[in-house]
Amino acid sequence: MDDRDQHFATTHNTMSMDEWRETFGRIYSEAIAKGVQVVMSGHITLPAYTAELGSSARSSSHMPATLNFDLTTTLLRDELGFNGLVVSDASGMVGFNARGTRRELVPLCIAAGCDILLLPDDLDNDISYLRQGLETGILTQARVDEAVLRILGLKASIKLHKTRGRLPAEPDRVRFLGGAEHAEWSSSAAQAGITLVKDTQALLPLDPVRHRRVLLSQLDGRKSPSGPLPQLQVADLLRQRGFEVTLHRRSEAIDPAAHDVGMYVLAEEGVSAKEDLGPH
Repeated sequence: MDDRDQHFATTHNTMSMDEWRETFGRIYSEAIAKGVQVVMSGHITLPAYTAELGSSARSSSHMPATLNFDLTTTLLRDELGFNGLVVSDASGMVGFNARGTRRELVPLCIAAGCDILLLPDDLDNDISYLRQGLETGILTQARVDEAVLRILGLKASIKLHKTRGRLPAEPDRVRFLGGAEHAEWSSSAAQAGITLVKDTQALLPLDPVRHRRVLLSQLDGRKSPSGPLPQLQVADLLRQRGFEVTLHRRSEAIDPAAHDVGMYVLAEEGVSAKEDLGPH
């Protein structure tokens, strides 16, 4: 609902509550009914819920779910019935820290209903802020005890007290992630997502007889804030199908007579802290 990134700003869901319950709320309800054990609370506001609660609201409408008792406890736990563990989104994001001093926000996050504060900036400082929150009344010991109990309950439910966090046996791992079934899901989703926007020159489908000489322009050196991304293999795929491919380099002159068709290829993943997906 908001094209900004919580790494850089608190974002806002501007839906009415009728719209929210029919869409996002429905997704949460069905996931909870199927036994989801952990929900991540985001740095996202939902002002319509504050307005709906009126005088009974305990948090301001500008507070995101990670810091908003009404969203993380009243809505998620009381209305939707979630009884599992709530973890905050990363607490180093601007979407979190823009809402006050860390001294206030760290205990407020737990008081609002998050059982785990994810990725503390400085563990010793954040622990001290939790202690101070207990002293000042932002946070209660009963709420801390509840959070600890939920953490222990989750660990017990997935038998961490027995496995000590060991990975599943090698033959079992593909059942969880990375098996042939998951690869097929990925491939079918990619195929279904292909959309022809415009083809006024009737160039498609490309044919190595009509369009043998391809001039290909693409972004190289792809990377994300977390590290490099795999480089594109479009040129190799075209060559395997009988095309002659020339890679265009920036600032090089283009001779139209030397090519039958030109292609510009852009592949951008939505990754952490990448605020736009356009070409640069």
